[in-house]
This record gives sequence, structure tokens and C-alpha cells, in this order.
Amino acid sequence: MSDYVNFFRKIIQLTDCFSAGYTMPQYCVDRKINSPVFVIKSLEQIQTAWEIHQQFSRYRDLNIQPKFSVLNGEEQNFNFGVVAIFPTMNLKKFDNINLEEHDCIIALFDGEQEFNFDRVIFLNKLIEDFQIKVFAEIPIENFWQNHPDIKIIAANFPLLKDYGENTEYEKKILSHENEDLIFDVRDELLQNPEKELPDEYKFLNYSRENFLKLISAPQAKKNFDGTTSMYDDEFLNIHNGKRMTAYQPTEYKNKIYFIGNCIYYGFGTPYDKTVESYLQKILNENNLPYRVENESQPFSGRYEDIFFNLNKLPVKPGDIVFVGLQGFITNDISIIDVSNVFNRPHTELGEVFFDVGHI
Repeated sequence: MSDYVNFFRKIIQLTDCFSAGYTMPQYCVDRKINSPVFVIKSLEQIQTAWEIHQQFSRYRDLNIQPKFSVLNGEEQNFNFGVVAIFPTMNLKKFDNINLEEHDCIIALFDGEQEFNFDRVIFLNKLIEDFQIKVFAEIPIENFWQNHPDIKIIAANFPLLKDYGENTEYEKKILSHENEDLIFDVRDELLQNPEKELPDEYKFLNYSRENFLKLISAPQAKKNFDGTTSMYDDEFLNIHNGKRMTAYQPTEYKNKIYFIGNCIYYGFGTPYDKTVESYLQKILNENNLPYRVENESQPFSGRYEDIFFNLNKLPVKPGDIVFVGLQGFITNDISIIDVSNVFNRPHTELGEVFFDVGHI
């Protein structure tokens, strides 16, 4: 992915959070930023600067005085909206900004630029802050308002580390930074019908055909009530829009819900090998009266998806909800840290099969 495309991918992630309702003025209020200066690298980023300028224009009663500047470009005035409604944005050269008048620099690019200033927030950190708020804090705060007696738990997922004596497959995973290896395997199988599955996948007892079916994400649909669900699929055991859990008891006292994206859904695994199915089996063996429900889907949802799906869960007192926060962990909920669960030696667990983003 080129630097240009990667930059605009991040900008889209930020504006996606804007469209979910969390804006830059609220971000500044939450972090007690009263006089930020927003910095763009060049006029190619002017659209993002204008969108932020518009947000502040809608909240003129806030005691926040933002300024906008450009590193590589001339001072200009811009107004892309209705002039009678939105004031003109004055874009200054950064060198002409008096930093003594400001308490924060918010740079709309990654942190390769040096600023002689105490408080600087670069694009990566800005997106992280916004996504934690949009994907974790806001949905959970809203859920708790309606269900204060429900326990919510999140998990840090296991991480594969370089122990110096990793297997060849583990070395391949550690050097593979982007997409999961299963997608490379899938592409090779599709391009060459005679090619067999690699040995790492054979030990899972996958056939070539089953493997290709299991890593084909089911089609999603947006429902009229705002929730997102999946079309039923007999092979993946998806019924009534959700994936089934194996070993479910008919008699139970409470339910444990899992709601999240691909890892909780069990992407790449049969339905009886998901986290939910393993947990249900352990609960049954220990005579614990819980029924586990898989409410997850194999894609990254927007704020609206998480909010609506979470609030549609038919929970009752004593139920537990596991939320998959895609790494956007908030301090407001209990965290189960399983990042080191596969640390060596792991002889009691047997061999660990790992992929880059899926387990």
C-alpha cells in the first residue's frame, strides 16, 4: 500500500468516527484543549481541515479557539460551504503561527515532523483516541445506562512472540505483517486447482474444499432496526442471522453472550471449534449453568453496528457479555489479559496454531 493511499485510509477512518457522532470539538472538550492549532502538510489535505473547521463553526458558543495552518503552502482563505452559514477558514503558514497562543498542536499526518512544542497529537494517536471512544466507550456507556446489572468483559487476544526457537511456520507468521497467511494460501489454491493444503492446515483435518469454504466470510445485511446480521449458511452453521454454538444445554440459569468481529465469530474455523463452543464445552464439564451465544460477525463493524447489536441483546440480571473491541480497550470495563497464554513452554496446551490476525 502506497504512502498516499495509506494516508487517505487513515483520514477515512477519522471521518468515519466523525459520521458516528464524535466530533473534534467534543474531543477537545474531553481533553481540555482550549486553543488547538490544526496542521496539514499540504493543500491536498484541505478537505479534512475544512470538515474540522465546519464542526467548530457549528459550536460557536464553545470556549475553544482553533487555528488552521499548512506546512507546505501559502496562506489562503477557503469557504466551500454556504457563506452565510459557515465562516471562512483562514489557513495560515505554520511558521507564522504564534504557538504561545495555543495549548496543543494537532497534526493531521503521521509523526515524522519535529515540533518544538510540549503537546503534539499526530494522526495515528488521534485516530486511536477517536476509535476507542467510538468503538468502545460510547456503546458500552449507552448499554450500561439500560443494563447497569450486566457484567461486561473484554479480552486482549494472544500474541505470538519471537522466542528464538520458533518453528518455520511461526517464523513465517512473525515476518508477515499485514494480511493473514490464510489469505495467501487461499489465493494460491484458487489459482492452482491441483495445489494441496500446506501441512500447517492439514493437521487441523481441513480438506481443501472445506478450507476454502471456511475462509469465505458470509454475506452481511443491514436490518431495518439498525442491527447487522448475516445470511443463513448451512455449511458455516449460521441460522437466524447468527452463528450457532456447539454443545448448548437446554437447561441453564443465565447466558454468556459474545459480541464482536471475526475472532469471536470464529473466522476460518468450524462452528464447533469457535471460542464460544470451547467455552460451552468447559462449562458443561464443570456443571456451570450457562448457555453461550455467539452474536459476533466476521467483519469490523461501525459504531452504529456495535451500538444497535449490543443493545438488542435480550440480557437479564446475571448474564455476562464479552465484547470484542478490536484492540480499542477502555479502562471502564474488566479486561481478561490472555496476550501471554501461548508463551512457551506450552506443553500442556500442545502445539499452538496461529495466524497473523486470527487464531
